[in-house]
Amino acid sequence: MPDLSETATGEFQPKPTPLSLVCPVCRATQGVSDQCRRCRADLSSINTLRRSEAFASLAALMNLVAGNQSDFKQSLRTLELLAPQKAKALHHLDQTMPTDD
Repeated sequence: MPDLSETATGEFQPKPTPLSLVCPVCRATQGVSDQCRRCRADLSSINTLRRSEAFASLAALMNLVAGNQSDFKQSLRTLELLAPQKAKALHHLDQTMPTDD
């Protein structure tokens, strides 16, 4: 259920979700869009970065599951630049997965 508390401007401010975006200019929470609904700031660079992060995360996870260690490590290096916490979690997952002996 969304948070229906009013902001200082009298607008209802929904709680952020993984698919929402908080405008770095005016702090408005909104769905993914290339322009802020409130202040009209250009958010396209943020969306491009988020897509790159999602792609690198998915690539690393797919390579890990498939057992492609060299490709996993390359994807993980990319993810470390974009989302260090996600990279750390995937690295930990790699360390705890059983090996085929």
